[in-house]
Amino acid sequence: MFGSGASHAIYAQFMAQSALANKGRKVCLIRGAGTRMALWFYAMIRLIRLQQPLKATIHQQQFLDLALTTSAKGAVQDIKDDNFWKCMYILLRAVFPALRALRYCDSNTPCMDKLYYLSHRTTVAIEKSQDDLNDKSLFGSLKTDRNLLDEGNIALGSNLNNSADHDDDDVVFHDNPLVGNGTEDEDSDDEPETPENTTMSFARQVCWHWIKRKLRIEHEYSITAWALCVMGSVRNDVRDRLTGHHRDAIEKVVSRLHVPPCPNTNPAILTMLPHEIIDTFWNEFKAFQNCTNPYHEMSRWASADCTSGKSYLWHEKYSLPYTVVLGYVGCRVTSKLCGIGPAERSWGGVKQIKDGVRSHLSGESTEKRSVIYVSAKIQEARMRQHTMEKLDATGADAMFGDDDINFDLQLEKFGVNTNILKEPAVERIFHSWVEEWEEEARKKNDCVSEALLLQKYKGLVFHDPDSGNDFSIWPNNMEFRRGRGNGWVLIGVCAEDGVEDEAFKIEVACEMIADTAQKDSIQVVLRETDLE
Repeated sequence: MFGSGASHAIYAQFMAQSALANKGRKVCLIRGAGTRMALWFYAMIRLIRLQQPLKATIHQQQFLDLALTTSAKGAVQDIKDDNFWKCMYILLRAVFPALRALRYCDSNTPCMDKLYYLSHRTTVAIEKSQDDLNDKSLFGSLKTDRNLLDEGNIALGSNLNNSADHDDDDVVFHDNPLVGNGTEDEDSDDEPETPENTTMSFARQVCWHWIKRKLRIEHEYSITAWALCVMGSVRNDVRDRLTGHHRDAIEKVVSRLHVPPCPNTNPAILTMLPHEIIDTFWNEFKAFQNCTNPYHEMSRWASADCTSGKSYLWHEKYSLPYTVVLGYVGCRVTSKLCGIGPAERSWGGVKQIKDGVRSHLSGESTEKRSVIYVSAKIQEARMRQHTMEKLDATGADAMFGDDDINFDLQLEKFGVNTNILKEPAVERIFHSWVEEWEEEARKKNDCVSEALLLQKYKGLVFHDPDSGNDFSIWPNNMEFRRGRGNGWVLIGVCAEDGVEDEAFKIEVACEMIADTAQKDSIQVVLRETDLE
């Protein structure tokens, strides 16, 4: 109604308010459905984001003059109800890290190194939300849907506790909140406590469902990838939580990856025994954690692959050439796709090709034809996805995109005001032109002028189109050159090994910095003439 265009007058007024609240972009609502994973949660995130435009719409005089239908009146009551918004916020805050993990998996990019971290964040978020989820004034009228319980178990391979192919050697890191006193007999034939045979609060049901499903996520390979992730937040989490149980799981993965015939092409591996491989890995892992040789170059930790979380590319550049074991393991475990999309597309391509008179194609011919067909369909789907994930995409095919998941609704914080929606916090504003005070400071060969210029430019990154390299501004000092048109110049440190530092004039650096994506906390402001 507000976002689908079913009522033209309501839709037009809402979209006008949405454009005012989103810097001219007409952001519409997403229709929730059970046909896509977590689409109801995605719809709720978009709904909370558009809370203020919705309230502004129903309070303007043009809307009050409309003759509303029964469903429209119900929607207006929900928008006015503060408990309605509070319930959605609490639900989303409890599962938001899991939604981030799902978003990574749907992006068709390697994300194994973030799964274990986000799984732990989800567990913590649910535990912190238990009091709110048990608030009867908010969720007291909810009842367990038996159909959802059965469908969830079927989709995830029935009951994990009774799975016949469960590997007892797998290391699982979870605390089952449903075990009462911790003395349950492992050989007992009694069914585990479930919502069917015990009375549980809403928070306990949410926790029960999550604990049961996260066993599929917290496996040995995700733990190893977590330990070798290069993102700053994940590295801090590894320092705080890495235990002996995690190290046992990592050692199992390292051993499996080096079972002969081993694809690790490092010549030293051929003469090493299994225990020597493990010992070498932990020596290299210590250097990785402490940023010592060969990980001592700080410019490598400031590279785009590191800040964007592309651990597999980072290890390929800065671990694989310098280490015997860790680089190979890091590339292997962090480069895995976690979504089921590739498998579904491949099988769909085979069914499309091997049909009718072509049902007897050989395996080799089917493989080649399916690769060509699926590659073309993937490219077509990516172009369509890029269009429909835009924030101002409209229609029934509008999708939840990165702009939505990255919009800061403070869903990862507790004790905040849900009525305040803000964009990512800006810690630094960069004016992408040579300002008037710089014209004078750049000509003075003194430490004060140098410090003022560094305060503006230090740590910023840019891509040099001439050399094709990525640089970061050296934060410690600049270089002063004498002569007409010279003065203080910036020193660019390249993240690539073997590329020497290079000096850049301030005006040239400003242009390249403006064209390069910076950290979320840095806002790049363009001059009005540049916008024109």
